[in-house]
Amino acid sequence: MLPALGTHLPMTEAQLREMFGDAIPMDAYLVHDFRNSIQAVGTVPGEFLNEVSEGLFKDDVPVSVNRELLSGKYDAILSIGQVVPHELAGMAGYTKNLLVGCGGGEMINVSHFLGVFYGRHRIVGNVDTPPRRLFDYAQKHMLDALPLTFVLTVMDQQDGKDVYKGVFIGKERDAFEQAVALSREVNINHVERPVKKCVVWMDPHSYHSTWVTNKAIYRTQKMVAE
Repeated sequence: MLPALGTHLPMTEAQLREMFGDAIPMDAYLVHDFRNSIQAVGTVPGEFLNEVSEGLFKDDVPVSVNRELLSGKYDAILSIGQVVPHELAGMAGYTKNLLVGCGGGEMINVSHFLGVFYGRHRIVGNVDTPPRRLFDYAQKHMLDALPLTFVLTVMDQQDGKDVYKGVFIGKERDAFEQAVALSREVNINHVERPVKKCVVWMDPHSYHSTWVTNKAIYRTQKMVAE
């Protein structure tokens, strides 16, 4: 079991038990370290990124993922995660879980900055965004041989409780697109006019660690300068 942490803090035993239950022994859990537990698999060319980002980013991007995924020890790898509107990828889940949740710092940094500079108003709720195209390119060209199956859930809240609205399983992108279609119906609330001020409270029980970046200042200055 490899929780897709990205750059977030490792989960404590209590958090693992709360999320996954008591049936899984603690020694079965692996910890993703975006700096030290990764292995390089290739590079996304700058020409491709320049095209999909409308000229916002032109550098090659090294691609790395957790080396456990590349070990060849597994007959099947299940990527289980929720599809929900996401402020930087457009829609969470699918290849994002692989390239960010189990990826290296360079991919994480670049994908986040692509989302910011492209504009969240063009990102949220959309499936074909620059970060998503970056993830899909890396998966198709460098990780397609993995015995990977995606298990994608769509959740809603009813009476304060999480409920399943759909589960989509597959190896190809069509399962993700079906999950996206349902998530758009149940997870997006449309308003009649723009909201001037929106106050969001984030439950500290769920949101307790922050995104760590090792090249944020450099990347920001470089992208603004160009």
